Amino acid sequence: MATQRKAVASTLDDSVVLTPYAPGEDFPLFVQPRDHHLQHDAGAARDWFHAHRSELENLLTEAGALVFRGFAINTTDDFTAWMSGYEAPRYGYAGGSSPRKQLAARVYESTHAAAEDAIQMHQEMAYLPVWPSRVAFWCNVPAVSGGETFVADMRKVTAGLPQEFVEEVERRGIVYNRNFRDRNVSTGIDYLDMIHRSWQDSFNTEDIEKAIADMHEMGFEARRLDDGSLQTAYRNRGLVNHPVTGERLWFNQVATNSMGKEAIGHRLPVYEGYYGETGPRPFLVTYADDTRIAEDFIASLFATISLPC
Repeated sequence: MATQRKAVASTLDDSVVLTPYAPGEDFPLFVQPRDHHLQHDAGAARDWFHAHRSELENLLTEAGALVFRGFAINTTDDFTAWMSGYEAPRYGYAGGSSPRKQLAARVYESTHAAAEDAIQMHQEMAYLPVWPSRVAFWCNVPAVSGGETFVADMRKVTAGLPQEFVEEVERRGIVYNRNFRDRNVSTGIDYLDMIHRSWQDSFNTEDIEKAIADMHEMGFEARRLDDGSLQTAYRNRGLVNHPVTGERLWFNQVATNSMGKEAIGHRLPVYEGYYGETGPRPFLVTYADDTRIAEDFIASLFATISLPC
């Protein structure tokens, strides 16, 4: 995946400097302030960001990701103010798979997952009918060690995957089968309770009929099971067209929802031991006709997203 694009062109003023990740590689592109006020005045930094949104959007389309380093973003309110010009997803994080606390109107913690659990590279909320067009990260409390947020150029990922697999996904589509347990029904295993989210927490309601109605409104197929859990399905093509460039891109969470050894590592025996062949699983992704995706294809996907992109 050594494909390179031409260097991005900037129309920004000289109050900032643009630095590529590496020579000839603009993903991600670093934006750093020269101006003292942008470094120390949160209001000035925010106003600069909003004033240059059009130019920054062009850079984002060309580079694929921007890293703003050294700007005065000191609080959650500062971060919220930076992002205030962007529309929030209609349903927020309803149906999201990661346990996280909402800190502000559109700001969430990263995750409550254990530090020992690696989070695979993924496309945020691609398993939901409605997803954000952009995702912004802000580091408030740096990790003592590790804690990296992985980003990848999906243009390179799409090109690096076996084209037979890409074409198969596009032709057949995929379906995300998910189960949301009743909060009062615990697996008895902390890890499984964390990933097997309750419908109460995921849809912020104690009323199961409202949860089902919300699921239907969002675009899920949904039904209630005898154990009080909710079983859902969401079908899509697995690829999308980039809204600006029109490029056909891999866009799904087949990798993270596969729940095999590549996805959950040493947790796999616990996962398989609890759910077995018949238990309603928190995640199961297949082709849209409900046939399993070949293990070789899953392995090739993990091999691709694990490479520098």
